[in-house]
Amino acid sequence: MKISVTGRHMDVTDVMREYALEKAEKLTKYFENIQRVEIILNPEKEGRFSAELVVHAPRGSVLVVHAVQSTATAAVDMALDKMERHLTKLKDKLKKSGRKEPARKFARSPVEESAGEDSGEIWW
Repeated sequence: MKISVTGRHMDVTDVMREYALEKAEKLTKYFENIQRVEIILNPEKEGRFSAELVVHAPRGSVLVVHAVQSTATAAVDMALDKMERHLTKLKDKLKKSGRKEPARKFARSPVEESAGEDSGEIWW
């Protein structure tokens, strides 16, 4: 899983980058096959921060969440909480739409087996 932390209109400190990376690695607990995670931090008006989290999951699924809080760490935490809920929903959806038991095209039905030359019935 590739994780990138970037900042728009701000420099991301090493401490903030390590915090976001550590938290993002825990997403594999909710969905194992995550391919890429992007965390984008952005300062907002009135000293608030927004965090955008983009997760690229298998089968072309791209999940995006946004969170705005008073600190950058709180925004990252809120975005990760939202993403955990989205990933569990996606995992449940994929489990439900999973492959069913394959149809047996050439299996004989009980009606076909009982009808035949020995039973005295003729069917065409």
